Amino acid sequence: MSRVPRSRPRETRIGNEEIFSIFRVDKPLKKIVEENAEHLFGKNSKLENYVRGLVRGIKRTQLRKFYNYIRSLQSQWKDKKGDQELTNEDRLKLMKINIYLAYAVGRGLIPKGTLDELFNLMINRIRTYEDFWALIDVFEAIVAYHVYHE
Repeated sequence: MSRVPRSRPRETRIGNEEIFSIFRVDKPLKKIVEENAEHLFGKNSKLENYVRGLVRGIKRTQLRKFYNYIRSLQSQWKDKKGDQELTNEDRLKLMKINIYLAYAVGRGLIPKGTLDELFNLMINRIRTYEDFWALIDVFEAIVAYHVYHE
């Protein structure tokens, strides 16, 4: 019996450049989030418009898988001082999210060039635990906007 290949979602560019440009700045993530709070968390923000475009391509269960992994790191690191640099071990744990995202893209569960690229940009800006807390703020906004526009 022949196996029918799964169709992969096409690569999308749903307002990606607008939101990606925010995170391409070479600064710590916490600073980027503070300077762009209106674009990320305001009503009809760039982040909200970006997520509105993702709703058709990403199911809530996929988003929750990534969110739960990040939240598990948060609970492991709750006692770390904010301005302390990430240890090599913790950086490795954080970078594993890229592996999970690549797997989801490969399986056709999320469109290529969406969350995988966004998280890669954000993770590359994380130097301290304060930056990690900023990632959680952005991810919580992504989940909230996704549920709102679903």
